[in-house]
Order: sequence, then structure tokens, then C-alpha cells
Amino acid sequence: MLHLRPLNDGDNFPQLQGGMYYIALDGEKLLGYCKYHKERDCVVVEKIQDGGNLDLFDGLLRAVFAYVVEANVNRAKLSDTIDKKKLQALMVPVDGQNCVNSLKDFLYNCKKCKMS
Repeated sequence: MLHLRPLNDGDNFPQLQGGMYYIALDGEKLLGYCKYHKERDCVVVEKIQDGGNLDLFDGLLRAVFAYVVEANVNRAKLSDTIDKKKLQALMVPVDGQNCVNSLKDFLYNCKKCKMS
């Protein structure tokens, strides 16, 4: 069963060092992760490792967005290494500077979520 959560101090994933991570687990097996950090009023998404699974990419990105919205962060900057085709396929509203300017609007009014 898939479980998404922040990386905890007690986790033993040596490949995940030096940053903040949201991880995807199947039992004890690491399926993927999203590395990010916070800057003032913005979350910076540095890297998403999804094993080529678009749904896992989507879940990790949304999990990080929802997590930081709870901490009153409403803007995201995505690294240039984040796959733009995946963002486009998932209808993530990035601007010309690779930013999502309202995470709340995206999470609560997502076009993809309302598709039939």
C-alpha cells in the first residue's frame, strides 16, 4: 500500500541527505521522493524522483504543496530540472519563471481534478 509522508529523523534512507524530503513508501520500500526547501514565503521544489510514474509524480508534488500550505506558504518555485511535460500533463499552472503563484488555488480548484 502506498504511503506518502515527510522524511523523519528515524528513517534509514542514506541516499536522502541534506534537505527536506517528502517520501513515497510501499511498506518499507522507498518508491520515490520529492526534495524541497523553504525560502521566505515560497517552497522550492528541487527534485522529484518518481521512477517514471506520472501518478507518483503528481502525488508527491501535491503532498508537498498541501504540507506547506498548512504552514501558510502559498507559492512554489520549481527547479528547471522538474519535467515540464509532466507539469503540463498534470495541468500545474506554472508561470514563465516556473512558479505556481497560488498553491491554494491549484489544490482546491485543480482543472485535472475536475476532469471526467
